[in-house]
Amino acid sequence: MADIWNTVLSTRSDSSFTSPRREDVAWYFVDEVRYLLHQKHNFYQSTVTYQNFEKVNPHLADAIEKMGDLFYAFNSTEAQDRGVSEWKKAYEVAGAERRRIGKKLGEYYIKVGEKYLARAKADDDLPNALEAFTTALEFDQSNDLAASRINETNTAITARQERRTMNVT
Repeated sequence: MADIWNTVLSTRSDSSFTSPRREDVAWYFVDEVRYLLHQKHNFYQSTVTYQNFEKVNPHLADAIEKMGDLFYAFNSTEAQDRGVSEWKKAYEVAGAERRRIGKKLGEYYIKVGEKYLARAKADDDLPNALEAFTTALEFDQSNDLAASRINETNTAITARQERRTMNVT
């Protein structure tokens, strides 16, 4: 009986009830987003859960990168844009992982540039391709493909300008 009264009347908090670490809660939300995207196929609810992730996020580059991977793998343009945005956040936060994340971003921007370069019908396609390849090189400075695509795109831009000048003349 004395133990019960001691427990009821005690003013100190019980140390056995600790709140979870922010890192654990962040990873919980990463797992929940994985479930919502890949099992439930519910992009909207995953964005709502992501808001909770942002509130507790202890700036773990791995968790942010994983969140980007999950969104990028989902089959929608909006989700892929969200994934790239998360990779950029992880790139800003990352320490040792920065190079690996930069390679992902570089590969993404090379794909974007390749699409513009392959199409190259509108006036802004070649400049957009050049911008994408330049961005790829900014994130992954050792990417030889991005550097060669920048040269090819500059050559194509110059050739287009020369043809246009010749046609006008």
